[in-house]
Amino acid sequence: MQMSFENATMWPAELSAVFAAARKGFPFESNRFESSRYYAPYNKLLSWMFPSWDFLVLPHAVTGTDAGDSVDYIALLVISRGKPVMLLEVKDDSYNAHPHDRRRADGQMRRLFNDMLERCPLPILYGISALGTSLCVYKGNTATFEMEPPEDLLLRKFDMSPPHYMENQWSVELLSQEGFKEVKRTMPQVLPTKPMIPFENATMWPVELCAVFAAEREGSQHESRYYALYNKLLNWMFPSWDFVVVPHAVPDFVPGTKTRNTLDFIALLVVGKGKPVMLLVVKDDSYIAKGSTRGRADIQMRHLFNDMLSEIKVLGCPPPTLYGISALGTTLRMYQGNTATFKVQPLADPSLSRIVLPPHYLENQWSVELLSQEGFDEMKKVAANIFSAMA
Repeated sequence: MQMSFENATMWPAELSAVFAAARKGFPFESNRFESSRYYAPYNKLLSWMFPSWDFLVLPHAVTGTDAGDSVDYIALLVISRGKPVMLLEVKDDSYNAHPHDRRRADGQMRRLFNDMLERCPLPILYGISALGTSLCVYKGNTATFEMEPPEDLLLRKFDMSPPHYMENQWSVELLSQEGFKEVKRTMPQVLPTKPMIPFENATMWPVELCAVFAAEREGSQHESRYYALYNKLLNWMFPSWDFVVVPHAVPDFVPGTKTRNTLDFIALLVVGKGKPVMLLVVKDDSYIAKGSTRGRADIQMRHLFNDMLSEIKVLGCPPPTLYGISALGTTLRMYQGNTATFKVQPLADPSLSRIVLPPHYLENQWSVELLSQEGFDEMKKVAANIFSAMA
């Protein structure tokens, strides 16, 4: 059984192994975000630090500074009851080598604070800028809106940064004992202590999970309101350090070309021992109302299966089945991909090749309600099959 972060006095040895594997990069990860190889280990770390149902880790897509910019990177926000209590911005190790990149990372963290500080319910909002595993800790006062470290206002006048600008700001190595103590210091002062029942011991969904879904779905009418919820659910289902949940930025298809540039959505991949074992694509509840949007959800899942099955074969020794879940809100459709034959069940409907899909297309295919007992049993069965295949 994992030791809790609350009781730990140093990093678990398994955490270093997770980061070591991530540094090599996941072969299947999108190349659009250079920092994407670190999303999984930091997501795992935050999920371990904040195990209570009162805290969610939200993969938050952040756009560039100019109007019309596409997504620039993904930040991880720790939220409690819909409000941010900790921020984590992850960039690649290479950012520490150049003053322009260090300045960019600093500016992005300050913009993130600017967006989140007034919404924080605590006196101090902590943020961590991570360049690989080199950390710079920020804090913002929610009463005065002052930030530490303070911004160098003189540099606003110049496009160029001095060669040694912020050279020693990212001076804390995460995986060191100093890094452990620094991260421990950033934890919110008041944390709920009610323990979570392990998924392997549960026979039904915890009431806290249902309450969290009910509260968060009151947010904006966009699929992103579900990202934190499903991220929490998957990390609860797969707590072992052998598994990580990867926030996977999926680029959109540009019609008539092979170009896939702008971010279309964020999928969550469960990776066991370096190989994808489960895919989860979340869309908003509204997708279930029309044949066209149900068809879009289906084809997005199939494109993701196509990408992942190809990579699994390259990696070698794949598990026999890659599982997939398409979630329209909390209504699920289950998929299975055979890693030997590349066939995906259920099979694609030939109608998908039509330009205009009929109104009743795939009408009753999303038939499992996640929060029901049937939904729990279905998820339990999938997890059991994955654990058995990875044993």
